[in-house]
Amino acid sequence: MNLKILFHFLALFAVGTSIVQNSIAESPAVALFNQVRPSLLIINTGSGTGSGFVAEIDGKKRLITNAHVLRGGRPFEAKSLDGQRLKLGTTIYLGNECDLCMIEILDTEIPGLVLAINQPALEEPVFVFGNSDGGGVATTTEGKILGIGPDRIEVSAPFVLGNSGSPIMLGDGTVIGVATYVSRSEDPNDWIKRGTRFSDTRRYGLRLLNVEWKSLTPKEYFTLSDAIVDLETFCYDLTDVVFAEKQSTYPYYLYSYPIKKLKYRANVRLCELISDYADALSELEARNEKFIAYGRKYGRMMQYSESSPIVTEGIRLNEARHAAIAKKAKAELNLRRGPSIWISSQNWRTKSLKDESEFWNIVIGLLMQNGHATPQKQIPD
Repeated sequence: MNLKILFHFLALFAVGTSIVQNSIAESPAVALFNQVRPSLLIINTGSGTGSGFVAEIDGKKRLITNAHVLRGGRPFEAKSLDGQRLKLGTTIYLGNECDLCMIEILDTEIPGLVLAINQPALEEPVFVFGNSDGGGVATTTEGKILGIGPDRIEVSAPFVLGNSGSPIMLGDGTVIGVATYVSRSEDPNDWIKRGTRFSDTRRYGLRLLNVEWKSLTPKEYFTLSDAIVDLETFCYDLTDVVFAEKQSTYPYYLYSYPIKKLKYRANVRLCELISDYADALSELEARNEKFIAYGRKYGRMMQYSESSPIVTEGIRLNEARHAAIAKKAKAELNLRRGPSIWISSQNWRTKSLKDESEFWNIVIGLLMQNGHATPQKQIPD
């Protein structure tokens, strides 16, 4: 190759590389990420991973994340991006009316992010830095503010699972909110929202200004956290039984108590209630099948032989069927009342935890109405 042409090519390559490097360096998201990265945290728990960050609040360094990020995690740890494990205080602060958690940080050398004090503006650019999809690495997503409320904001930044607890930041490096939850309309018949952005996925962050904090010891927090996790587990287990396809062999509704109970931390009795209910459903199915089969085989003979062994056996089978009906009704009643009584007996400490427990209680009621608890089983949509 001609040396002149070669030098010209290398010069163009160098200029192109420089342009790319300058473009990366000038990216607002990258520049802001590099500025705040010492304050970003990866949170690992016994049941998953999420995001968090260090903030300067009331003159102290605080770990900020969502309360649900720590749920079920015992123990949990927070690490900076350089691998430093944070030393945390012994008091856990929960938002009384929101899904936020705050813990004092004893590593004073870690810089804290500053909370935004100005009111957010619609269409203002925002940046979300956190553990997207639980990959164990901090990533960047960016978007704009789509909606503003007194305690939350809606953004277009496409954060996902694992981003819970991530800071939502303005371009000046201040924190405007905490990435918390995603919602989506699931009703295909809602013609009012059809064709609008409100029928799509919507992402929300909680604001940190004017939060009412409630202090808990780690023991208090994990006791309540385990209770919420048990209620959620209970609902998933109950769904498996209520909407299970009938098995071809007895027991017709399979529920392995010895295995399932290992998932319950605060109240294994919840697992027992489902096990009793599944057993009662299976027994009733078996009694019904035997009675129906017997009636088909000897029904006519029973009409003319009132005192025969055939009639006696038919009566016995019918009595056993009614006993199974009563057993199912009792198990059903215990299944509905047991969780409700347990929920009402707890001191939930915060309104947000109490509201969440009542939500799961409503779910239990709906499951019982739409499953085997109704005279005619309904098939879920």
